[in-house]
Amino acid sequence: MIHLVAGDSALGTLKETSVPGEKLSIDDILMEGPIIDGLKTDEAWIARADYLQRFSIPKEQYLSGRLKRDRILVDSLSHDEIVLWFEFDLHCQANLLYYLDWYASKDLGKTRLTLICPGTFPGRPTFRGLGELRREELESLFPTRGEVTPDQKRVAQRAWRSFSSDDREPSNTSFSRIVLPCHSSCRQCAPISNDFRPQRTGWESLAGKRSRS
Repeated sequence: MIHLVAGDSALGTLKETSVPGEKLSIDDILMEGPIIDGLKTDEAWIARADYLQRFSIPKEQYLSGRLKRDRILVDSLSHDEIVLWFEFDLHCQANLLYYLDWYASKDLGKTRLTLICPGTFPGRPTFRGLGELRREELESLFPTRGEVTPDQKRVAQRAWRSFSSDDREPSNTSFSRIVLPCHSSCRQCAPISNDFRPQRTGWESLAGKRSRS
């Protein structure tokens, strides 16, 4: 089992828990900068690295981080289960779309792909994300993980294509017809919910909110 976490803060706490498996971060900043060809070419990643230098992110450091994340993704395919830990904000949702699109293009065989993405948390009325949870609180989320279905992968692929398109208008894909499993119903812009009722999603707004140039 391997746990892939969007953020070092939550990762540090998760490593203190009794949750079994390898634990690694795959965080990126996909809400900033160009997304060319769905980030499926080296040239697209170089274009991002060039852009992000304006935020004092060294080009070689960003590209080496990308290669490290790629190795983590490939290695994850050898595990019996991949658990994605993500949050409901647009930063995490952009990353989630990219990773679901990546896994949707792979033959997972018997490997399970599961997701934890809470929008609320008991006893935390102003819950803002996994990074604020204590060790025992993160542990309580592990049994609530839900398996990502083929239909959910397909809608994530369509959402990623829309997000990475030069057209800022949402595509005619109805992202509101499918939701993903998580611990509790989400709030704000989150497209992920455990109540499995049709709803409008934040994925529809991502394409217009990303900084592209």
